[in-house]
Amino acid sequence: MTNRCIYCKPFFWMVVGLCWLASSDVWAQYKVKKKGENKSNKSRFERSQWWLGLKIGGNLTQATPTARYSVLTSTASNILVANSFQKNYQDFSQVGFQFGAILTYNFYENLSLSFQPAYYRIRYRYTNNYTWQDPSVATNILTMSYTHTQTTDYLDLPLAIRYEFLKDNRVKPYLQAGGYVGVLLNASKNIEIKGNDQASGTGAFSTASTTVGTGRLYQTFSGGLLFGGGVNADFGNLRIALECNYRLGLSNLTNRANRFSDPRLTGIGDVPDDLLANNLEMTLGLMFPLKYLVKDYKRVNP
Repeated sequence: MTNRCIYCKPFFWMVVGLCWLASSDVWAQYKVKKKGENKSNKSRFERSQWWLGLKIGGNLTQATPTARYSVLTSTASNILVANSFQKNYQDFSQVGFQFGAILTYNFYENLSLSFQPAYYRIRYRYTNNYTWQDPSVATNILTMSYTHTQTTDYLDLPLAIRYEFLKDNRVKPYLQAGGYVGVLLNASKNIEIKGNDQASGTGAFSTASTTVGTGRLYQTFSGGLLFGGGVNADFGNLRIALECNYRLGLSNLTNRANRFSDPRLTGIGDVPDDLLANNLEMTLGLMFPLKYLVKDYKRVNP
């Protein structure tokens, strides 16, 4: 819970601040329109704008198990010892990345619809431990520690509706909310093993890390909701956008039918839990307008 608060509190207050600014902007526009001071003489062509661009950014993942699975069952009477081999997930510890395209349609004043297909890589890590003790010789103990780093690649298809305020300014904050669908492209896992063997007298040891393909252990499709905000900054016809989003996973990532199908993993006591993935992402985008006014080659500004 502590780790979640560290990352979520600044994001929460940023969203609260943007909401307050947005509400102030809406009220100001309402008062102006009520007085009849905002009558638009724009043509139909000038009432909308398309933006096209590229984006790149990074993300952090929180993998949350909804049901835990293992190929082993502990015989220890102590609950803490019995559960020691369960996976310990490290929230928001591994950096992923995303890059792709931006297509945004500003269809009515401050409102836009943004579609941002991307190559999206998420990474998360968990550890587990196993201990064996000779019942007849208490000093004969073997401990094994496993570190699993999972990398999963998706074709990411997010769609969000956006409200932009301070529209007449060069710098324009915005809020957005929507959903996303992910199509699995590839998955792999890196495994590191360390231990201490007092039973045979070997002592402390470690093995070279191993990477195995895990694509069949994951669902082809995943999805969830996203919400966040950002800032657009205009430099002539170029627009630079910096945004931060929180993505709430709603679908189980694990392919339940194939959970026990990989002998390389079951052989070391590892099978995937049922998982939901939440992501905190930061993205930088560069965009250009697609509609211009011929008379002075300036972009349309709805």
